[in-house]
Amino acid sequence: MVWVAASVITLVGLVGVLAVIVGLPGMWLALLTAIICKILVPEVMPWAWIGVAGGLAVFGEIVEFGASAAGAKAGGSGKAGAWGALLGGLVGAILGTIFIPIPVLGTILGGAAGAGLLAVTFERKYGKKSWGASTKAGAGAAAGKLVSTLLKAGVAAVMVVVLSVAGAGLLAVTFERKYGKKSWGASTKA
Repeated sequence: MVWVAASVITLVGLVGVLAVIVGLPGMWLALLTAIICKILVPEVMPWAWIGVAGGLAVFGEIVEFGASAAGAKAGGSGKAGAWGALLGGLVGAILGTIFIPIPVLGTILGGAAGAGLLAVTFERKYGKKSWGASTKAGAGAAAGKLVSTLLKAGVAAVMVVVLSVAGAGLLAVTFERKYGKKSWGASTKA
């Protein structure tokens, strides 16, 4: 059962990284999966590693919010542009996935373009800004979305590695205890 739980954690974690790129809560999906697997198969990994993964999930959210806000602020975006960037980033990521048939790249570019375009539109319509100011806000929002997506995906990948290595390390110990031989990984005596 440990092998199955560790494999599920790794596979869902990889899906979670892709979900982050699309703008969905993939890090939280991976963390929830690790918690459920830990409850069902207690020996899959220590709670401390799940705590580290939880810390990385929170850190990923802070990084995403910070980079997005910094990009929008650098472009001079107001509340209207920020809302446009948020909505546009999600819609753009989905449409980019569909209309730019390059895996992952289409999603990232679509999200950045959507954030920029809707930030411009919302700044013009609701923020009552000039075309020049709206375009600058849109460019900042697009850059912020691009950077935040890449940074958060990087943090999500680190989280998956942490969970996978924690699970794999215990798999090596389990293998040694069960078969009396050293497996491919390091082991410890209990």
